[in-house]
Amino acid sequence: MTAESYLNWDTTLSDLVKTLENHRPKLGEMCGAKEIIVLRDWRGRIHLGFPCSKEKFIDGGLGSFLLEANTLLGPLSAASIADNVTAGDRSATELLVKNLAFFLDELFDPSDFWDSPFLVRLGGSSNLKLSLLDRQDKENDWLKRTPHQAGNQSVPRAVFFGVKGGVGRSSALTALALHLSGQGKRVLVIDADFESPGVSSSLLDANVRPDFGLVDWFAAEALGYEGLEDLAQQKIVETSPLSERTQGRILVAPSHGIKTQTYVAKLGRMYRVTEEGVGFAERLCSIVSLLERLHSADVTLIDSRAGIDDTAAAAITQLNARVSFLFAVNTQQTWDAYSLLFKHLRHHPTVHTEDDFRYGLRFVSALTPEEVGSTKGYWANLREAAYTTCAENLYDKDVIENSESPVTVVNNDQQFNPAFDDEDTPHYPLKIIWDEVLRAFDPVQEPGQLAPAVMEKSFGDFLKRATRLLE
Repeated sequence: MTAESYLNWDTTLSDLVKTLENHRPKLGEMCGAKEIIVLRDWRGRIHLGFPCSKEKFIDGGLGSFLLEANTLLGPLSAASIADNVTAGDRSATELLVKNLAFFLDELFDPSDFWDSPFLVRLGGSSNLKLSLLDRQDKENDWLKRTPHQAGNQSVPRAVFFGVKGGVGRSSALTALALHLSGQGKRVLVIDADFESPGVSSSLLDANVRPDFGLVDWFAAEALGYEGLEDLAQQKIVETSPLSERTQGRILVAPSHGIKTQTYVAKLGRMYRVTEEGVGFAERLCSIVSLLERLHSADVTLIDSRAGIDDTAAAAITQLNARVSFLFAVNTQQTWDAYSLLFKHLRHHPTVHTEDDFRYGLRFVSALTPEEVGSTKGYWANLREAAYTTCAENLYDKDVIENSESPVTVVNNDQQFNPAFDDEDTPHYPLKIIWDEVLRAFDPVQEPGQLAPAVMEKSFGDFLKRATRLLE
């Protein structure tokens, strides 16, 4: 077997779907309105789930289909059957039915499969529905639709996200918090980058922190502590001293507090699904909503975990944010990472619905250098790279013509495919200009970094557009 036969998961899955479609008449008649489930287990091997009884399947004469599917899947098949078996080999068919397939009547709880919130539609026709169910080491939190929290949807939220650290997320969040507080708003800041907490350090003095942090709240919740509301109101939020410069207030919920113990041990348990089946993203949404209510927030800014895994992706799709700022620098590493993430996110169930998360995404050019002259430079190249990344991996049309200026594509009712020069789109970046004064950004200790001239020069475009998005 070649390495490709073990690693080309997309190609193999696409070929399997075609094979299932080739057997549509029999399979469609047998399965009715329920879907066939392609289950990919934690090792990456494929099982096929049929919404009928095993007896009905065998009587339907579909042994040849399982042999064909097994050969196509090769080492990705859950069954270990040689390629040279024939359709008439009854023992091989019996082994395939046993090891490659599972059936509705054999399961203790079929709803764990057919009603799973993690099903991803693979296609199919009106009489043959196909879905993928990925079993991973951790739950696919990013695929769930987190319930909207009643009473809190009037509080606009912004997520600050990046595929890597060190791109100015904390600086931009701090600048926006100060700007909104200057307008008289109560700004709630959530430090949810738990593996690399930082934004709270930009907003709070090291010796003036709450007793506990969000990690402590998750630990207490998992242990069944009954005083969670009091904890959220009294012990995990502190007012930033930067509020003294504004008419409003900046309220910070850090990841850890002065009395936090065994942070890493608590962090290692935080992403677990609860005994009641509640995932991390929904739990985070609950504490954010609780803090918004208890502290009368006007707007919430969330610094999220960096990276492209499912936990990081959940911040974009699950926190009911009005806008998710995607921080980027113009490097191939950045665009490769966002391409991988967007291909993943395209399978989210809200795509092409009124809750389509893509409309709330906005790239941010985080460290834009000052440029002079009319020569095409960093900003123009970054704009084109952002557009290409979105058009090829996030928007509804995949093909882009190669040209100096990307081709404008006209929208229709079925497609999300905005034009290159449309500023109100994910690919048109908000701009932050790099200034040396922002190096080692620590405005609590170095208030000169917040001088109006510096703020306007570096954050003027970002603050103007970000504020409009949150209105």
